[in-house]
Amino acid sequence: MVEKNIFQWRGVNADGLSVFGEIEEENKLSVARQLSEKKITLISIKKAPNHLAGTDKKIHPKDKIRLIRDLEHLLQSNLPITQALMQLSEQEAHPALKIYIQRILDNVNQGDSLSNSLKSQADFLSPMHIALIELGESTGQLPTCLSYILSELQENLALKTKIKRLLSYPITLLIISSMLIAGLLFFIVPQFEMIFQDFDQALPWLTQLVLNLSRNLQDNWYVPTMFFIFCVFSWQQRKYLTVKQRLYISDLAHQFKLTHLFLEKIALIKIARGLALAFDTGLNLLDALKLVSPTLKDPYYKIALETVHRDIESGSGLAQAFRQSYVFPKNFIGLLALAEETGQLGKLLNQEATMLQSQLGSQIEKYTALIEPIVMTLLCLLIGTVIIAMYLPIFQMNQLL
Repeated sequence: MVEKNIFQWRGVNADGLSVFGEIEEENKLSVARQLSEKKITLISIKKAPNHLAGTDKKIHPKDKIRLIRDLEHLLQSNLPITQALMQLSEQEAHPALKIYIQRILDNVNQGDSLSNSLKSQADFLSPMHIALIELGESTGQLPTCLSYILSELQENLALKTKIKRLLSYPITLLIISSMLIAGLLFFIVPQFEMIFQDFDQALPWLTQLVLNLSRNLQDNWYVPTMFFIFCVFSWQQRKYLTVKQRLYISDLAHQFKLTHLFLEKIALIKIARGLALAFDTGLNLLDALKLVSPTLKDPYYKIALETVHRDIESGSGLAQAFRQSYVFPKNFIGLLALAEETGQLGKLLNQEATMLQSQLGSQIEKYTALIEPIVMTLLCLLIGTVIIAMYLPIFQMNQLL
């Protein structure tokens, strides 16, 4: 297989406008041939520096939001898409994002639409967002569609930040407490054990328990180490899980009422906001469902939404199809039935998504406030137990004296 390189080129198109971009090809001759077919007169061409040849860096959601916002503002100023992208490329400081913009600009300069250019950039925007951009291009309402996308990205980021805050605090405390207890058992308890060897009396059962735990941990230190490495590796490899493995984990999570309610609210927020966004921008129901489904991370609801799509294709109404899935709550189905009757799907679904997100945010704040004292209490109990166990023999010795 012939290795391809990234070439930077500059030229003039059929309208006499200066254009430039990047092309991945085998050599300069292939690039010139490709541009000639697009009626672009080539001025200069050179091999791209290594730092522009590609990137595996993931773009942070905040950077995506900033890019969409800046692009929306430029297009609202009636600036042509090529000039808007050129200006964004010139002022962008983020290396990976700059490469994305340059590649999109390259495709647009070669005659592709913005939506088709974004399709070639994997994981940059969701299929639903790209479909909305395509709709905006065809209707001349691209800035409006970008505004809808910007609003949804900001709300998704706010929700994700709250969930991360809920999970990160107890996990951090758990790691710190585990390190503290391991340090006590590895370094402090053995020192006390040497002192207890000179005692003639039997040690209290709590002290003996802690000493046995310390010995076992020192003899089998590799077990917790391997477990920690396994947990880190499993977390890093989570995106490579098979569908069957994801379903098993999802079913397990839904067995607990608390996690089920959290996952249900997250899924309903995405479905309600995604459908509302699609309806407000003029997409039909089947296309909307098809585009919303990939945005769901939980396979439990993703499969249910695909079932809803098939039922609607067979002639069922929206509320009826959701009801037949036996997954979604009755109040959400009732809202869909009301929205169908009144013809206000977009408005009512937006209101429902806002209400659910507010409820979820309140619950996250509530549980975050509860988790802190619970974890701190457990940490104090564990460390206090070890300390008391070490001093119990000394207290008993003082009583005998």
